[in-house]
Amino acid sequence: MGPADAVLVGAAGLLAGAVNAIAGGGTLIAFPALLATGLPALTANITSSVGLVTGYAGGALGYRRELADQVGRLRVLGPPAVLGGIIGAVVLLATPSAGFRTAVPYLVLASCLLLAAQTRLGALVARRRAAVAGAA
Repeated sequence: MGPADAVLVGAAGLLAGAVNAIAGGGTLIAFPALLATGLPALTANITSSVGLVTGYAGGALGYRRELADQVGRLRVLGPPAVLGGIIGAVVLLATPSAGFRTAVPYLVLASCLLLAAQTRLGALVARRRAAVAGAA
C-alpha cells in the first residue's frame, strides 16, 4: 500500500466512523476505499468490519443517554443480531472468494437502496404498528 492508498483509507475510515455515529452506513464508504487499494473483497470486508467496531462503540457511548431506555429492545433484538452475525461470518468464511467477489456489487447496491428507503420503510412500519394497535 502506497502513501496515496494510506491517505485514502485513513480519510475513508474517519468519514465512515462519523457516518456510522450519525446514521449508519459507514461500511459503504470504508469497504469501497479498501477495494480501491487492491485488497481482495473478503479481506476488505473483514478489515472494514473490524475497523469500524470502535466507531460503533464510540457512537453508543456518545448516545448513552438516548439509549438508556432501550434495554428491553436490546434484550429482544440482541440475541438474533448476534446469531445472525455469527451465521453471516461462517457463511462468509465458507464461501469461495470468487463467489463473494461476484456478490459484492449486489450487496452494496442492496445496502444503498435500503438506506435510501429507510424513511419510507420507517413510515410503513409505523403505519402497520398503528393499525395493529387500533385493531387490538
